[in-house]
Amino acid sequence: MFMMYTRTLFVAVALVPAAKGHGTCRHPAANATTSTHRELLSVCMLSRCQDSAADTGATCPLLRHVESAGSNPYPTRLAGERDAAAPRATREHQDTRRGTVQTFATVLNEKELADTNLQFVSQHYDLVLLSFPYARVVTRLRRSNPDLIVLLFNNPYFAFGERFWQAGPDKDLEDVAGDWLLRDESGAVVRYNGPLYGGLDFEQRVPLMDIRVWAWQKYYAAQSAKWVREADMDGLFIDTLGEHPPHFAQAPGGASEHRKWRDSAYGLLHELKEAFAGTEALLCFNGISRPVGARQEKANRGLLRRCDGTTIEAFGITMGMGHSDEAKQWFFFETILKDLHSASADDKLVLIEVYAEQPTETNRMYALCSFLLVQNERTYFYHTSLSEAGTTQWRPEWSLDLGHPTDTYRRHNDMYFRRFEKATVWVNPQPETHVSPLAVAQIDPAGRHIRHVRLAPFSGTILFHADKRDRN
Repeated sequence: MFMMYTRTLFVAVALVPAAKGHGTCRHPAANATTSTHRELLSVCMLSRCQDSAADTGATCPLLRHVESAGSNPYPTRLAGERDAAAPRATREHQDTRRGTVQTFATVLNEKELADTNLQFVSQHYDLVLLSFPYARVVTRLRRSNPDLIVLLFNNPYFAFGERFWQAGPDKDLEDVAGDWLLRDESGAVVRYNGPLYGGLDFEQRVPLMDIRVWAWQKYYAAQSAKWVREADMDGLFIDTLGEHPPHFAQAPGGASEHRKWRDSAYGLLHELKEAFAGTEALLCFNGISRPVGARQEKANRGLLRRCDGTTIEAFGITMGMGHSDEAKQWFFFETILKDLHSASADDKLVLIEVYAEQPTETNRMYALCSFLLVQNERTYFYHTSLSEAGTTQWRPEWSLDLGHPTDTYRRHNDMYFRRFEKATVWVNPQPETHVSPLAVAQIDPAGRHIRHVRLAPFSGTILFHADKRDRN
């Protein structure tokens, strides 16, 4: 998922399927209440890309009208504005209904452990990444939502402090496990020197571990199983595990060394399965991401076969999904329609993280609507700006109630659509504006009944069905 590093551990919290990791979602959008107020609000929150991809940042007149009624449960600005980028923990009347979109959040900084923030996260999201393995935090999250799966989220490359190591600060690492640290050819300990996450408020230049060392694999597996058990979690999410050395831990040796690294990753999973033997713990990893223009058809598929779930990044903190037209098309045709769709179809849990240089409403709705084309009970969505990666994000459109999908996605006039019980999702993944006729009138983001859908390049929208507007 993220290359997130802290002196403690990482935890993921996910919605409980009927059978752990693979059943029917207990979070049906049909359970959410729909009202005229909510539908009015929804058309304001959706993409204004019918005629232009430009974002004005102005508060929608319909939204201002709804707010004047005194019952708006959402942040008072449009989702694209800075003030609405993260949840408002002090706000008293937040919407507590999770909608059709299955989302996940992050709680990686100490300040995000405030009770009001944990309550907000528990009430709004289907999956949470939590960097503190505290049973009290897990209990607090489950108090508002007992149907949560809690996964320990950590990273086998990074040397942390007391919680995982049962060790002291960095200066004590040599005494605790000097033989397990990753070293360069001179014997010096290698520290992380990759890109930093702007949303994290702790030291990220930590020492690296050598996952090729069997003793470290055993210890990591044992400690992971220990914390899953003691904090009453449901499994483990392993960050940045791959069949090749990550860029921040490149080792000498060429192809033979890469093969050894792959075999070591498989060995680590073997030790984890041994440590969790006799339990129903889920094992998930990050991930199967492919950068724009990648030649390989699949990434880390050997690891995917050995795990219950994975992550896809689009495309990391060095380049967002909206970087170029090429990146936007790759995101739709390769990341969404190929990688996400195929992995979830193989009965895997799949988290997708979409990064943006500028999280404009047009880019957000393009990413969200693309995701909705293939969403099922095993997929979870996250969107953030590059500068805020690692912080809890909230987008009001994530609470929209579309009902259950009634079919799979289809293509029409170079656009793609998918029908839900209460709405239809449309995406234009092309660099030209496209128009498509509608069989019946639907309600566009401006609140108009329309007979044609018009989408600007690389945009998406949600059209509500006129005969479903006032139904619960």
